[in-house]
Amino acid sequence: MIKVPFVNLVNIMLGKEAIPELLQGSCTPERLAKALELLLVDRNEAMAQIASSHHALAQLGKGETITPSDKAAKVVLQMLRAKEQNA
Repeated sequence: MIKVPFVNLVNIMLGKEAIPELLQGSCTPERLAKALELLLVDRNEAMAQIASSHHALAQLGKGETITPSDKAAKVVLQMLRAKEQNA
């Protein structure tokens, strides 16, 4: 089993808790309300979470003209060429 410090993809990719994770015992009505209230009243907090999400999406290739399958194929071809050169 793989253990990761976060479950939210944005947090995993950024290596920090940019988006609050309220799981299991931490997921209480009070904590949910507090997290939502913070987003509604603190524009800086909301913008920080949005910016973190955009950063993670950019790492995944959002906005690129190449499709994910073409990108993967390109990486595989590069690895094969490198292996050929080293053989």
